[in-house]
Amino acid sequence: MRSSDGRQVLLASRHDPEEEARRWLEATPLQPSATYVVLGMGMGYHVLEIERRRGPGTRLVVFEADVRLMRAALERLDFSGLLASGTALLHAGGDLDRLFEKIEARTLDIAHSPVQLLAHGPSSSLQPEYYERASRWTTAAVQRLSMAVQTEYLLAERLFENRFGNLFRYLVSPTLDELAGRFRGVPAVIVSAGPSLHRSLDRLAAFEGRAVLIAVSTALKVLLHEGIRPTFAAIVDFNAISKRYFDRLDHDVVRRIPLLCDPRAAPEAIGAYPGPLVFNHDRVSYGLTRRTRGDPQAFERTTNVASFAFDVAGLLGCGPVVFVGQDLAYSWHVTHVPGTAIYAQWLPQLQRFHTLETREWEEIEAVRGSSLTRVEGQSGGDVYTDCQMSAYRVELERKIAACGADVINASEGGARIAGARAMPLAAVLEAFAGPPRPEVVGFEVPRLEGAARATRHREAVATIERIRVDLDSTARILEAIRDCNVEMAGAIAEDRPIEVHVRRAAELEAEAKTFAGVLLAATNLAVTDSIALERERRRMDVEDSPERRLAYARMNVEYARCLLAAIDRLRELTGLAALDARRDRDG
Repeated sequence: MRSSDGRQVLLASRHDPEEEARRWLEATPLQPSATYVVLGMGMGYHVLEIERRRGPGTRLVVFEADVRLMRAALERLDFSGLLASGTALLHAGGDLDRLFEKIEARTLDIAHSPVQLLAHGPSSSLQPEYYERASRWTTAAVQRLSMAVQTEYLLAERLFENRFGNLFRYLVSPTLDELAGRFRGVPAVIVSAGPSLHRSLDRLAAFEGRAVLIAVSTALKVLLHEGIRPTFAAIVDFNAISKRYFDRLDHDVVRRIPLLCDPRAAPEAIGAYPGPLVFNHDRVSYGLTRRTRGDPQAFERTTNVASFAFDVAGLLGCGPVVFVGQDLAYSWHVTHVPGTAIYAQWLPQLQRFHTLETREWEEIEAVRGSSLTRVEGQSGGDVYTDCQMSAYRVELERKIAACGADVINASEGGARIAGARAMPLAAVLEAFAGPPRPEVVGFEVPRLEGAARATRHREAVATIERIRVDLDSTARILEAIRDCNVEMAGAIAEDRPIEVHVRRAAELEAEAKTFAGVLLAATNLAVTDSIALERERRRMDVEDSPERRLAYARMNVEYARCLLAAIDRLRELTGLAALDARRDRDG
């Protein structure tokens, strides 16, 4: 084939393509238990050689820019074993978003194993831009998935404490699905606390009442200090220190500014907010409470507050969506706009020979230094960023590409966000704001009073009590599953028939599925053990034997024990949520 510059490119050796593939792979040894990402299908010989060499527990992802080449390879060579393995993804063509959705569906497989990029040189020379993009997006996607899993993995206990600390509020507060389409066609301005925000504050006031202003939690005080009242504030921060964002707020001002809350956010912060609350769903809270309205996965892939706000703007029906202060970089070597809570936290550390500027550089170098990198800037040139902010940026870029909405980046600094057209904020105001909009100016979240509030309270208490009953019922089933597998392991060890035990285990597992919400919660809480056991289960899914059946039964016993321990902890947390409900009633 010919490259874009007219060169002839051979995709495989004319004489011995199998030997060429073997030599290519010997020069790049495969890492054990990895996910192999192959950039270029070529004629497929190297892919088959990888398939021949890779072991159980590995995954294979193949990108190919040209659909015709992928088809030619599949027709020429026998890929039946690879396609039947269930551990390979083949993708051809330019729609990378669809592939990344499939990759995200296998988060545990990919985020907990090394990812090895294998570039097929001839393919890369034919479509360098495609494969550079595929490589960049894969790296960023894996970083983001790893970050999300590590958050759940390392902070599972904290996130569950937060969920249950917010459970009563979640049950008695409005949810975001009740606001779906409420501001259709109204511009949304998402205000973040990046360093460039100070350049936009004087123009943001003109949007009040003419657009839906969504302030991320760190930017709320900055806007209020300038006399700007946003339509919403938003929080996803899991750390209790985020309570600082809402210290000393004017109750009269914020009583009409709903706080959009993720159930996993710090209850200390949410409890400190004096205004109305609106919750989104997450799968665990939704499943435990057996809710039937709304989409529990609408915000599941959100890892930061600006991304959350972007999803909210889409749910509200807003358009266009405008970013302000969304730097995702260390613009002017600064971390945040002045006036945010982080600077108040640093104040005790400052003195004559340890200035704010010095503290900024310490934050950048000490905390982020190992991952600092340069990226293209919004205003031209390069800016410094780090892997976390890069992952956030790629998450936004993918959401922008997937939604097809008109997205504008009016930030006056920071990293360029692909898919968001650059436009000065003054031009956005002139083009889209229009006159004051009654649906924005008069917007308030309905407050429950009197009998309606008492009814909602009783329903919440009943739901918490039902969660307790569901936990007890699930625990009884898991105990029976544990005992059944203990008996099955004994029968296997003594070479006795196990058919009765297999049928009983299947019946119990079917019964357990009626409490899917509890099982999901217990699995997430016991995430460390769940991941290790699930990976071991996949490793054993190779061939049947008495030894494998025995190991499988013993593993199921251990898995049931892990879930039972998690349910014990969920009982404790449910008791605390019941106390919150009683305090609200007595208060």
